[in-house]
Amino acid sequence: MNTTLTVTPADLIDGFYREHNMISNGDIQIEPHLGQVLVRGSIRAVGSIVAGSGTGIKAGSGIGAGGGIKAGCGINAGEGIKADWGIAAGKGIDVG
Repeated sequence: MNTTLTVTPADLIDGFYREHNMISNGDIQIEPHLGQVLVRGSIRAVGSIVAGSGTGIKAGSGIGAGGGIKAGCGINAGEGIKADWGIAAGKGIDVG
């Protein structure tokens, strides 16, 4: 069963996601206006990854989605970014 992981301010500690990796067997929805959401490991979704307006995503490893990746601010990954349906960011996309 595919589920949606919704990330809210309650899931963040000093800007970092509460777990090492952010993984969903469905979609990942990150609420708007959270600033840069940091993940020490990787961000992976079978479906899409969407960060609302005013929210960017940054992963220490890679970011991958079976659907698309979209962030209101920037997208940054230490190793690689891959999406089957497209990648879009309001302020830039960075790898490495």
